[in-house]
Order: sequence, then C-alpha cells, then structure tokens
Amino acid sequence: MFVDHVARCDSEFKGKPLGVRVAFDDAVIEKIIDAASRYCDDATGRRFYPRVETRYFTVPNGCQLWFDDDLLAVTSLLNGEGTAITSGDYNLLPRNEYPKYAVRLTETTSVYWQVDTNSNSEYVISVTGVWGYNELYATRAWKLITTLNEVGILNATDTTFTLTSAAGLDATGGQIIKIDNELMQTKSKAGADLTVEARGENGSTAATHAIASSVYLWMVQPEVVEATLEITNGIYKRRTGENAESSSVLTTGGVIITPRDIPDLARGILMKFARIV
Repeated sequence: MFVDHVARCDSEFKGKPLGVRVAFDDAVIEKIIDAASRYCDDATGRRFYPRVETRYFTVPNGCQLWFDDDLLAVTSLLNGEGTAITSGDYNLLPRNEYPKYAVRLTETTSVYWQVDTNSNSEYVISVTGVWGYNELYATRAWKLITTLNEVGILNATDTTFTLTSAAGLDATGGQIIKIDNELMQTKSKAGADLTVEARGENGSTAATHAIASSVYLWMVQPEVVEATLEITNGIYKRRTGENAESSSVLTTGGVIITPRDIPDLARGILMKFARIV
C-alpha cells in the first residue's frame, strides 16, 4: 500500500528555505512525513489514497446495504447468488457527495438482496471498486497532467515509459498516477521518462495502454495534507529543541512546559475527518 500525501508533503516541506529545514535532514524528514501520514490514517480510521478491492457484506434487512469503508467508485456489485446488479437498479449514498457509505436498491427495481446457493447470508454480497477517502472525487481527485508518448502501446510489464511531459510529477517519485484503470506509484523521472515502482499497484491490474492515453495524478484531500505538514513540522522542530506548540501545567514546583505531539490545527482537522462507527 502507498499513500500519496507522503510525496506531496515531502515536496512541500523540503521546498521551504534552509532556515526552516536543513538540507542533509531530507532523509529524516521523509521518515517523519511517512510516520505522520500513518498517524493521520490511523487517527481518522480512513485511508486517503485509492485502492482497488473487493469487499464482502452480509445480506441486509431491507433495501439498504451499509459499507464498512469509504467507497469512491463501483466496478461491480454481485448479489449473494452471484448475479450482477446493474447501476440502474441501485443508488449509492449519499447521492450527491463523496465518499459513499451505502448502496440502496431503487424503488422500481425487481431486484432484491439474496443469499447464496447454499442459503448462506453472511458475507455473500461483493462490492468491487475503488475505495478510499476524497470529498472531491467527482471533480478534482484525479488531475489530468499529461499523456503517454510511447512509440507503440505500453505493455503490462514496462516500468519505465515516456510521457508527453513530466512537468507535473515529482522527480523523487512517491506519487500515485492512473492510466485507464491501472494504478501505479512513481519512482523517479528523467526528462519526460517516468519510472514507476511496479505495475498494477494497490489492487489494480497491470494492462496495456495505447499511445496518447491520459495520465492522471491523485490529489490528496487538501486538509489532510495540511494536517500531515503540521505534525511533521512539530516533530522536526522538537528534534532541535524548538517547540512549535506547547502545553503549560502549573504544579507545586512551578510551571512545566511540554511540547504538544499533535498541533491543535492538525488535531482539529483529523477530528473533522474521523470515521464514526
């Protein structure tokens, strides 16, 4: 699994002047950002990156099936006995927002939730799709940045290929891109040549892609990027004895000042995005 806000925060944080960070600390900064990103995921109970998965659910009582994770897009929905349910027979909820937390059969459909051929109801309904959190999934989650510029088709095993332009990609990699339905994590770039870590990552399938295929860049929920940067900044400053934020406690021995592990701004952002179970 990989998380794109690691790369995005890495680029933003290391882009600051030397008065804010020391160049030879870049490796340390990357580790701090990675840890801060994991903390954001764990603290909210969400994953802010896209992944292709099939998740299984028990036959519900009624028309509505609740998900146990954030859904962004459906590839297939199979009923308990294995029959595909078409998009015209259901609505994803909430209807006008992302991510989706449930699927509800329409009032006019003749379809109903079914058990499997052995009359089992537990975890027999499968939902395959793109899972993850992004409130702007319909409009801004995938940013068109360039196209493939290969001589012929891009086969399913090539890890280095040529783009029309790689200007929108970070030289040190770590970003999530999508070509057709395949997800990849960038590793490095040299001019217009892009190298990826592997093909078909995060549950997607490696495939061939035609010349001039669109290349999209995953844009992390902006507030989560800000929270990750705030946490990273606090931890980084604490290494040199500088406190970004602190708490004061009055005791019989005087006032004790201790650094806050999580800045108030980051804490507030994470509370907003915390999953309620």
